[in-house]
Order: sequence, then structure tokens, then C-alpha cells
Amino acid sequence: MESFKDLKIDLVYETSTSNINNKLMIPLLSNSKLYRRGVGYFSASWIQLVSKGLYGIVENGGKIQLITSPKMSDEEWNAIRTGTIAQKDELLKSIIKKTIDREFQVADRKEALNLFSWLIADGIIELKIAICKDNNGDYHDKLAIFEDFENNVVVLHGSLNDSLQATFNGEGITTFKSWIPGQDDYICEHVKRFDEMWNQENDFYEIFPASEAITKLFTDYAYSNERPYKTQQQKQKKKIEKRDYQEEAINSLKENNWRGIFSMATGTGKTITSLLALNDIYDENKKCFVVIYAPLTHLVEQWSKEFENMFGFTPLLCYNAKSSWVDKLNRQIRNYNNNINNTNFVAVITTYATGSMEEFTTMISRVNKNLCMIADECHNIGSGEYKKAMIEQFKYRIGLSATPVRWLDPEGTKIIMDFFDKVVYEYSLKKAIENNKLVKYFYYPQIVSLNYDEYYRYNELTSKIAKMSTFINEDSTDDEKEKLNRIRQERAKIIVLADSKKQYTVDLLKERISTDDKSHILVYCGEKQIDEMTVPISRLGYKTHKFDSTVSIKDREDILKAFDDGRLEVLVAIRCLDEGVDVPSTKIAYFMGSNSNPKQFIQRRGRILRKCEGKQYAEIYDMIVMPDKNISSRFENGDALDLSIINKELPRLLEFASCASNEVEAMNIVKRELEQYDLDYLLHIDPAELYKQVKEGEEEDE
Repeated sequence: MESFKDLKIDLVYETSTSNINNKLMIPLLSNSKLYRRGVGYFSASWIQLVSKGLYGIVENGGKIQLITSPKMSDEEWNAIRTGTIAQKDELLKSIIKKTIDREFQVADRKEALNLFSWLIADGIIELKIAICKDNNGDYHDKLAIFEDFENNVVVLHGSLNDSLQATFNGEGITTFKSWIPGQDDYICEHVKRFDEMWNQENDFYEIFPASEAITKLFTDYAYSNERPYKTQQQKQKKKIEKRDYQEEAINSLKENNWRGIFSMATGTGKTITSLLALNDIYDENKKCFVVIYAPLTHLVEQWSKEFENMFGFTPLLCYNAKSSWVDKLNRQIRNYNNNINNTNFVAVITTYATGSMEEFTTMISRVNKNLCMIADECHNIGSGEYKKAMIEQFKYRIGLSATPVRWLDPEGTKIIMDFFDKVVYEYSLKKAIENNKLVKYFYYPQIVSLNYDEYYRYNELTSKIAKMSTFINEDSTDDEKEKLNRIRQERAKIIVLADSKKQYTVDLLKERISTDDKSHILVYCGEKQIDEMTVPISRLGYKTHKFDSTVSIKDREDILKAFDDGRLEVLVAIRCLDEGVDVPSTKIAYFMGSNSNPKQFIQRRGRILRKCEGKQYAEIYDMIVMPDKNISSRFENGDALDLSIINKELPRLLEFASCASNEVEAMNIVKRELEQYDLDYLLHIDPAELYKQVKEGEEEDE
């Protein structure tokens, strides 16, 4: 594929001086990922004229959106406008059939119709009909919009219809190119016009999609059971050799009747391992319908790229507005169940939010054979509304998580294990580091404290929690339980957002800027701290950028690329990097905003340890809040408050230190703090067990 920028595109084309299809339409189609066309008159003869270009867009995995107006009488249009959708279908069916019969008096009629029918049946051409509401005219525009894989856009506007007759007429068109200064406004206006038509926002027209009846009409013309082009699904799948540990994981899954969880540390290839397992499932059955669930929308896109890279076709992505996927999903399920167009492998990727909707689960439950689930970060599915995604119709169930056991959530953990059966393969972080799948790391706990005001507020909220806990029980209302939970969260944020962390982190970065090791630095901060940290770090002289939900998807890609190649030295981030966003070039991380949630801090550590060229190891600087006895001694219950703070911070420290190359050094840093309370024995307890003991103890005390 070429970029549009590499094509020779003139300003104006005329049929009197050039073959517009050969010189312009075919090269643009061949290199497009999306072709949008609004045309007053369309006939399938045009398909034959530009078939070479259409083969290109199909094999690219591209799509065509077509708006047109078939010729017919005013009376027929009026009947369509005032009739039911079913009546519209029947009328349009007869009108289009007459149009086809009238137009195709050429030798290649069958070939053109066959290609046209397959393009519609495969959903490559999405067809909509435009009707003038006033009955006095037809949709008569001639607009073409092409978009390539670099998001370059070319717009054509002129008198050219999509028909055989147009090649004999004297026609002309003007081109607009998005990369040419001064042409953006023209392009935006034309794109806006098309979008308004496509989305039925132009009151002058009535727009409706071609129905199944029309699709069937075209399919009836298909005299060959073989497509005249290769779809991405039919291309050669990328052959990826299984590594020993992947073979072991997949064999364990197969032995457990294709159900189980891959408990693999972040960065060890859970995604590829699950897709290799899916490949084996498909090879075993020669028919498979897979639904892949991801926690965040940007992960849906990442999964799509990985899937396409392995299997050679683009999955259906189901998220955002229902209107963008409901009809397509229904069609995919119908084609799969009835083996229409030899549909034997369908892939759908969605978020947990969409995938747990009743409408989605109802549709998926209709899949009649070999339904497979891949649940990324499957610990998310153990509670709340997301549980609804776990429908029994899934014959094959693959869960992926670095932390499948939900700390102190036995009910959620049981739900996960009941559905996936068990962890069939484990690849621990320590093993991944030993096997050079992840880089080794050095862990440096940085001891900070709450100031007096923060400690005072922590004490106030602790008292509130204790009082409320005396009357909160199983019979309490949801509102009462939620109020208690909000207060607990507010108290936890005092530790997460401790003011001393900000200056401490800035001071550490100030010391580093005079060294040679001052790039590929990630600063994780808490809510509302991102601007408070980005500005002072920039003032130190670092090339710095924030990375949060306010940054667009496109800008995120540019920012991460600049970070990878060193043009940006520091990223200041919050939660949006916790799951799925790869920053393997990160060498140094400062954890300011980590809470006591193990899912969060384990994910964050995994992101830092991914391998990257030239990266030998990683450094983690973790702000650990420990009590200041000069402050706590002024409170009557200071010892109990100190213990509460220590208990919240210690599990993370133990978990991080356990796999660090400098484990003993890291432990000794906090050991001195714990000895003041005779708590140094806690350093020898398993982090998950300590977390459990602490939570159970808090509930009893409160």
C-alpha cells in the first residue's frame, strides 16, 4: 500500500482528456481504508470498471459507504415514504432490479453483478438510499471521500456518476488533498456534508439503509460460490511459533477442556498466548465464534491490531454507540449460524461495559456453535455489572490476568473461578525476570509522612468510620453501606495524596537532572496532582508532558512515540496507564499516587518492566507513607492511627521488594521504621496474606 501523498494527483480531471477511473479512482481505491461516496446515479457496471481498485481496498481490510438514489417515479417514491419499512423494501427491490436489468446489457454483466453481490454480502459495501422528501427531485450529488492508512484524505467533487454512461459523457471533477495547505476547510465541509447525510441529519432527504431484502436481491445474482477477491480472512495467517512456555500453557488449557485462566505477569505475552490457543481451537473445529473482552476502549484497538496481525482479518469492534455495531453484530451472527458466505470464523472485540449489556449478551447467546471467550484482565469480571458478561453459552473460556485472585474478595474470586474453572497456567513475575522475559528492577522505597492537618483529618475520618461501623450490618441499606464506603475512600486518599510526596519527588528529579540518566522517566501521581507535578518538573528543565484522560487518542500515540525516542523525557500520568498502554521504554518510575489496591500497583510495576532495546534494568522509586511520631504522639490514639497507616502501605512494599534485585536493601529501609513499633516481624509475611489480615482486623476493630 502507498500513502496518498506518494500518488500523483492532479487538481482537475476531465473525461475528455484522461481516463479518470484508471488514473485516479483505481489508485485511490487500491490504497484506501475507507471510501465514502454520495452519488446521484450508481450502477454495478462501475464495479466492473474499477474492479482492480476494489480488490485492493478489500484486501486492505477497507470499507465502502455508499449513498445513492435509484431512478423511479414520484408515485413510487411517495409510496415508499408513506409506507412501512417492509413496503419500502419491496418497492426498492423491484426498482433496483429494474435498474439493473435495464443497465447491464454488456458482456461482463454477470461478473459485475457477482462482484457487487459479494461486496454487499460481506459488508464491505454499506448501502444507503436517499430520497428527497418533497417528492419533486432526486438525490443528485457527486461526492467522493477517500482515506488512507495514514489518515490522509482526498475529496473529489464534480459531475461524474458511477456508471458506464459516465465514461462516455463529458465529465469533470476537482480534487482536494488534506496535506495541502489551505484545502482543509474544503475537505471538512465535504466530509461534514456526507456525515450529515449518512447519519440522517439532513432534513431535505430521507435516508434509510438497504435492507436484507435488497442484500438478498444482489446475492441472488451471485452465480459463483467463490468470492472474486481475497478477504483478509482468506489471506495467509501469520505463522507464529509457540515458545515452550506458551505450548505448556495451551496444553494445560486443552487438558482442562479448553477452560482456564492464564495467570501471567504483565509483559509475558498473555495476549499472544491466548490468540495461539484460539488458533488451535479453530484448527480443531474449523468453525469458531470468539468474543474478546477488554477493560478499556483503547485496549479494544490494541487487541484488534494483534488479532489482525495473526489471523489476517479485522474483527468487529463493539463499543461506543450501539448504532455503530448492533446491526453488524446481528448480521455476523446470522451469517455464522447459517453458514452464509462460508462464514466459519468470526471475531468480536468489546469492552466489559458493552459486553455486559443485556442487548449484547442476548445477541451473543444466539451463537449456535463453538462460542469462545477471551477475557483480558479477567479479574475485572468478578464483581458488579460485569458479571453479566459470563453467559453459559461460552463453550471455550480463556481468562487472562496477572492478578486473578482478588485480594480480600473471596466472593469475586469464586465467581471467576467457577466460570473459568481454575488457573491452568502460571507465569510469575519472578520467573519472567529469571527467564529474561522482563527486565530486572531495583526498588527504592522513599519514606514520607503526613503533615499535621492530614493526620488530623485521618483521625477524624477514622472516628467516623468506627461510629458508622457499629450499626452497619448485612441488613443495612445500600445507601448506608455506600456512605461508609465513601468515607473509607476519602480516608485512603489522604495517604495517596499526601502533600509531602510532591516536593519529595521534585527534589529527587532535581538531583537526577545533572546526571546522564534523565530520560524515559514516568511519574505516577494521584488525582488532581497531574498539573501540580507537570509544571514544577518542566521548570527543572525536563521535557515533560502529562498523560491523562484529557489527552486525545491521536495525541497519546504521538506523545508515547516522542517518549520512546527520547524527545520527551518525563511523562506525568494517572490511571490511564494502569492497564494496557505499553511504555516499554520506561527505565525509571516514581510512584506517588499508588493506593493499597494490589491490582493497581501490580499492573503498574508490570508496565515498567517490559523489555526494550538498550534497557538493562528498571528503577522504581515508591513514596511510602510512614507515621511521624512527633505528630502522632500529640494524639490520644496515635499508636492505633500509626498502625492503620503502616498496614495500608506495607503490603505494596513487601510485594515490590519480593522480586527486586535489591530486596534486602529495600527491606532494611523500612525495617528501621517498623522497629519503632516492634512490627519488623511483618516483613516476613506474604503480602496477600498481610493484606487480608489487615482488612479483617480493621473490620473487627471498627
